[in-house]
Amino acid sequence: MIKRIFCLCAALIFATGCTGGTAEVRERIYVQSAVLDAGEYTSLELFLFEGTGELVEGVGKDIFSATENAAVRTGREIFLGHTELLCLKSPMDSSGLMNCLDEYRLSPGCRLLLLQGEDISEDTDTTKLTDSLKLGTEKGNIPQTDLFTILKELQSADGKALAPLLTEDGISMCITDGQNILGILSQRATIGLVWLRGDNHPERITVTGENGTESFQVYSACTDVSAQIIKGIPHIKAEVKIKGKGNTNAACNMIKAYCQSAIDETAESMRADVFGIEAAIARDCSEYYAQHDFDTVMRTAVFEIDVREK
Repeated sequence: MIKRIFCLCAALIFATGCTGGTAEVRERIYVQSAVLDAGEYTSLELFLFEGTGELVEGVGKDIFSATENAAVRTGREIFLGHTELLCLKSPMDSSGLMNCLDEYRLSPGCRLLLLQGEDISEDTDTTKLTDSLKLGTEKGNIPQTDLFTILKELQSADGKALAPLLTEDGISMCITDGQNILGILSQRATIGLVWLRGDNHPERITVTGENGTESFQVYSACTDVSAQIIKGIPHIKAEVKIKGKGNTNAACNMIKAYCQSAIDETAESMRADVFGIEAAIARDCSEYYAQHDFDTVMRTAVFEIDVREK
């Protein structure tokens, strides 16, 4: 008899433990993507992971209160730590992005997407937007960016960052200072930045040589940005080395042209450092760097591009 009572009590304890654990899981909802509008009042639209079929909305004086209000409406705790995509209806400065990392526990690898008058509705498949950014990065069509990288660039000397932007034509890359979108980059400049930043080169590119259009397979590639002072003028050299199969000369010429477009549209036109100019000056010309403000560096710098086979 005592043995049967013990077994029954044990079963109740385990059953209660399992039920409590299930309730705890159900009380928390996981956000796949978030749309943030930080105006006079902060509005937050939270798209949950696929299969839940829910869109949660909240409004408040800041992100914290907007999230709390959204949680009150659902009756469950909102967890942002697994959020894959943060969409901003207006650019956000470095302090705002830092709050997203520190206070709301967003992952540093969360992808950021700026919206320029483009609306994301309840019917929008934000998972496809996330996958488009991932695929574009994996194939080397757009530079690698995430919340942490953009924050780091906004905190640099020039205060400008490279960020993805949703337009009516799809996803493009733009330069932002955290307050405004300073300019949208062409496709050529975007591809050039892939090579200048050197984080995610494509595995295959199409080149035009003496025999017409052909494919060049990229086995490996590396990029080095260096600096030297010549007659008081900073000279920035971007050196790209590639190894692959195909028409190497045509590939080098094409990559160089793309890199030149990137420099023209970012460093020359918008005085934006989005491929390591400051780091090169600080490392290679420390005395000059200490004596000159970075705006002077960007106004006077001369750029050189060298693309060749490894």
